[in-house]
Amino acid sequence: MNKLKKLWEKQRLLIKLIIMSLTLVVLTLLIMYGTMISMTKNRVIHDYGERILNIGHEVAADPRVIEAVESGHTSSEIQNYASKEEERFQLDYLVIILKNSTRLTHPNKELIGGHFQGENDQNRALDQGESYYHTGNGPLGRSLRGFVPIYNKQNEVIGAISLGIMSPNLK
Repeated sequence: MNKLKKLWEKQRLLIKLIIMSLTLVVLTLLIMYGTMISMTKNRVIHDYGERILNIGHEVAADPRVIEAVESGHTSSEIQNYASKEEERFQLDYLVIILKNSTRLTHPNKELIGGHFQGENDQNRALDQGESYYHTGNGPLGRSLRGFVPIYNKQNEVIGAISLGIMSPNLK
């Protein structure tokens, strides 16, 4: 440490100013880079989140979905519909949930009929009729997930759509 101090004291003023200026420029660039990365990440999440909600509203309004949720029973037709919509919109999952949080569809067929897993974040859609997105954990892993309520003809919430993109797939 003493050697550095002595070396620093022996330098000319011009060299000291150049070193301090370069240090300041590097620090400024690092801060700007970090800010840009953070802003870009937030923008990507927002854009994907809005896209997910738009898809969810389209699926929730489909008469086949409303009919299946009102019946409370799954079928190969509704399973195929959910799978085709996953492919069509390049989603990692699209799950139709009944009002009691029972899964009517799921990419993993073994999970159909079970209780929706996650952080109970489906409740805002089921109880309050709210559409929203956030990052969360479920049986498939961490994802950007959206929730959209499903309404019947009387404008009552009868279920919800949960759809999402797994975190590594956010491009």
